[in-house]
Amino acid sequence: MEKKPITLGIALLAIMLAGSGSLAYFTSEKRTHNIITSGGIDIEVIQKVENNDGKLVTVPEITGELMPGVSINGSVHVENQGKSQAWIRLKADVAIEDQEGNLLPETISKNIPVVSFANDKDWKEGKDGFWYYQQPVDPKEETNSLFESLNMNPKVGNDYQNSVINLNVHAQAVQTANNGKSAEEAIGWPLVEEEAE
Repeated sequence: MEKKPITLGIALLAIMLAGSGSLAYFTSEKRTHNIITSGGIDIEVIQKVENNDGKLVTVPEITGELMPGVSINGSVHVENQGKSQAWIRLKADVAIEDQEGNLLPETISKNIPVVSFANDKDWKEGKDGFWYYQQPVDPKEETNSLFESLNMNPKVGNDYQNSVINLNVHAQAVQTANNGKSAEEAIGWPLVEEEAE
């Protein structure tokens, strides 16, 4: 007879435990909608050349007659036209063509460049061929010029007479926020064409 109450008690406990899984809880949920505008990075290369009055004026490209031992005064700045502070780097490649459009060597004996420029102290040349600006650039501000003049080596021969010197400037920018303590440490630089291939 004592077995029935024990069996009945176990059965009641099993029913109570099964029922506890279907208990409901009061809950509450709310949602909000926030609009956060992201910053933007946008740059412009500004080239200037000295005009006949000796003033530097903005031009789409630096032009002039460059002869052995002669310099052309000019400058290349990069302006931050975006909304966020930016690290900036640029690459300045020289390509020299003769009168027929054939490429001429960019160096003479002992790898001395045909055309050179003295860089500003605020730019540092990296191992990847880019020049890195050493300070962050605020919106609506610009870098110092990479150089103040282009110089043709006085040892250049007649092969370079009436040649065309192309200075191709490729500038890039990345955000400074949470992105390293210098332009060299920054990550996220766009791939250049050679790297992308």
